[in-house]
Amino acid sequence: MPRLQAVDGARERVAAAPTAPPGAAGALAAAKTDVARVLLDLRVVFASPTVAVGFDLLITNILSLFVVIELLKSVLEYFENHRIKLTFITDAALVFVLREIMIGLFQHAMEAREVLALAVLILVIGGVRTLAVLFSPDRQEPAERSAP
Repeated sequence: MPRLQAVDGARERVAAAPTAPPGAAGALAAAKTDVARVLLDLRVVFASPTVAVGFDLLITNILSLFVVIELLKSVLEYFENHRIKLTFITDAALVFVLREIMIGLFQHAMEAREVLALAVLILVIGGVRTLAVLFSPDRQEPAERSAP
């Protein structure tokens, strides 16, 4: 009889285990697709006449994967808490702008004015992110923390 009780207890624990949010499956599928695309593009790198041609595509896809990861963080946060954090959105925007700068500089396709404009954009987005952290609704004021 003790074995039956152990099995029933295990079933109860499995039934009570938290499940993934409904949108998490789609978000993970998107990440898997992006990783698969990067892996499939490896053959383009090896089949290209020069390494630089294939490497451009590979770098672009890897940097795009970082943007997708940042967006997935915000999607998963939304499904867990039913709200979107501004810090996750600004992080994704920063990663996207940095991606554009890296690709442009790697391909030697950016002028100094473009780099300067994107640098100013990074400063603005960084300022918005800093303000979002400072004035977050999750953050308690020092007077509220010390109240009994």
